[in-house]
Amino acid sequence: MRICACVSDETSFIRYKKMYLELKTLIEEGNSFKKSFAAIKNVRLLIPAPTQQMIVAAEQSGTLAKAFTKMSANFETKIDATTKDLTVVIEPFLLVVVWLLLGRQFGWFFYTNLFL
Repeated sequence: MRICACVSDETSFIRYKKMYLELKTLIEEGNSFKKSFAAIKNVRLLIPAPTQQMIVAAEQSGTLAKAFTKMSANFETKIDATTKDLTVVIEPFLLVVVWLLLGRQFGWFFYTNLFL
């Protein structure tokens, strides 16, 4: 299965890489996604159950490519939203750190020039 090989080549996480290669092997042996997911240890930690169910349903209905396209668009939207939210959360902390560092530097500068 070409998609598993592509994904395993692109991922940098060892656990995912091993899981995708094992999934590829099982599917090439003639197993369905449902049997392959059941055979892989701890697959629910790597691929959530709802995602597995969507893949199995798409395989059974013959719309696997369409399902993968929709899932990738959905995950991309979620990643974009999470990244945006993360920057909103981190920004105040960075401002405080910069304020503390600059305040310390300027405080030390004024202290040494005015009082020493």
